[in-house]
Amino acid sequence: MDELEAVATITGPGERARRAGELITEHQRAITALSQIRRAALEDLDRAGLTDAEIAERTGVTRQRVGQLLGYTTKIK
Repeated sequence: MDELEAVATITGPGERARRAGELITEHQRAITALSQIRRAALEDLDRAGLTDAEIAERTGVTRQRVGQLLGYTTKIK
């Protein structure tokens, strides 16, 4: 049984809410850390001279998403 299923089976609503909140916090921390890692990697690729299209192809996201993640809206490479 994974953590999500385990939380869903907690019978006490207070304890279930508390544990769900703890898991949300843990996962939000992980998402923040992973987002920073991904952003740094995209910046490395950008500094290496890859175009947004090349970065998109290597990372499996769209060219537009690359631009969003790198924090620009008008730069087109």
